[in-house]
Amino acid sequence: MPRPSVYDIPAQTLRGQVSWGEALYLRDLGDPEYGSKWPGFEVTRQPSKLLKLAALFDLFNLQDCAVELLLQYAGVLEATSKVAVDEMLAAMVPRVAGHLVSHAQFLDHCRALVRERRHKDIPI
Repeated sequence: MPRPSVYDIPAQTLRGQVSWGEALYLRDLGDPEYGSKWPGFEVTRQPSKLLKLAALFDLFNLQDCAVELLLQYAGVLEATSKVAVDEMLAAMVPRVAGHLVSHAQFLDHCRALVRERRHKDIPI
């Protein structure tokens, strides 16, 4: 998901993945190419494990990874565990001007800010 930039250009963001120092390593199962990159590892389709991984991503400020994971396995999650993926996505989206918005509305808002070159104004 988009994050505000430190500078008013599309550059480093205020939050995101670790560059150096203490790090936490989690499998990026939301990557559509994961299976081809790691052929020896079978991606689990157990909803409880997918939800735990999404929760860990969210807990460690990696909402973009959580969103990719939820979108990648939305069909599995909704069919087997009755999880409302749209509601989970909305819970991770920052407020826009104090208002709760959906994931799609948040992306539209961020795209508009980027078109206006207002990278610093992307909500946290």
